[in-house]
Amino acid sequence: PHNHNDLGSLMIVDQNDNTPISDPGRGEYCKDTFDTEKRYTIFMNGSQGHSVPIINGKYQVEGIENKAESVEIGEDFFSLDIQGGYEDGVINKIHRIFKFNEDSVVMTDEFELSESTESICERFISQSMPRIEDGLVTLGNTRMIFEKGNKYTGQYETPFGFLYVGVTTNDMNVKVNDDGGSIELDYYVQ
Repeated sequence: PHNHNDLGSLMIVDQNDNTPISDPGRGEYCKDTFDTEKRYTIFMNGSQGHSVPIINGKYQVEGIENKAESVEIGEDFFSLDIQGGYEDGVINKIHRIFKFNEDSVVMTDEFELSESTESICERFISQSMPRIEDGLVTLGNTRMIFEKGNKYTGQYETPFGFLYVGVTTNDMNVKVNDDGGSIELDYYVQ
């Protein structure tokens, strides 16, 4: 098989060809690449290496039957439903929309939860080391502000105009030192 579990994945490329939100591309082909038990444990092939939601702590699943649905392309938008990439029943719907404005692109994720939905983690892959300071996450020249209880709309310059992403932070817990650490964010992206 030749496939990556990356339904709905995105990249942000700025005017200087920097990619604050990136795709890892392809890795080195090896024996495990063609092993059906191991292929999607490889970062480049599985959704753990792509900017897609993690539902209930689980990544997208493999298989030709797991595909995007309701793909629509209009003059000023592109949208698709990506719940088909996840185990049946963990979520009813994930509708990812890209709206193209004169000088911007706005990405919105709409979720319809199921009785089995316990958690949703929006994950963004970056090759830039994040700088974290007082609720501000900076990836290269791209900034995302996480401030408990407040909404922040970030503007990202791309070759096609600006991408606006709204972030409302419900809760955050930052434990970072020189040896590493963790950042736990509970937030809504629009």
